[in-house]
Amino acid sequence: MAFAKGPTFQIVPVDLSSAGSKDFNDLAGVISFIRAEDASGAEVLGAKVNVMLGDVVMDSVPMTTNCIIRARQPVPMIRFTWAAQPGVTAYLLVAPNEDLMISAPPSRQLVTQSVSSVLSAVAVTVGTSAVQAAASSSTRQKLTVRNNSTAAKVYLGSSNAVTTASGFPLGPGEGFTFEGTTAAIWAISDTAGTDVRVMAEG
Repeated sequence: MAFAKGPTFQIVPVDLSSAGSKDFNDLAGVISFIRAEDASGAEVLGAKVNVMLGDVVMDSVPMTTNCIIRARQPVPMIRFTWAAQPGVTAYLLVAPNEDLMISAPPSRQLVTQSVSSVLSAVAVTVGTSAVQAAASSSTRQKLTVRNNSTAAKVYLGSSNAVTTASGFPLGPGEGFTFEGTTAAIWAISDTAGTDVRVMAEG
């Protein structure tokens, strides 16, 4: 995937079931460890992924949930390595620069901070095919997507290619707040007719 002009991101799922490594060959300026979960979708605390910046051999940086790495200059590639953590999948967010800033306080909902004077909220029905949960917007400052279902899971991505295998997961009642990205957000669910709520500022 090549990053487009302007704030954008990619969610990188990493299966930690057996020891291994994975290269991300694109510009990376911000790397954030968003979440780790087991096969049932339950959050796993203490999962760890090591990150090496660039193609020069150097010490890896260990990351766990809520850790963020910011590079002064974007690097052309990063390498993830990990020890075996059976049944665990980690989700890391990679962005080319700090135009996209996400902080993750230790709670079930990831929240960012922004200031805005315009607020809008809509309900979106998400099914087993990808739908656009929010259109791109050059003026948007903040966007919150909440899975309003009590049973279904929702997965977020940056294009209509998102799947339940590749998207960032939101469990029942969970939400995710973006700050600084003007890109469109796409969603897919494991259940037809899933109720999703979207609130935008800016």
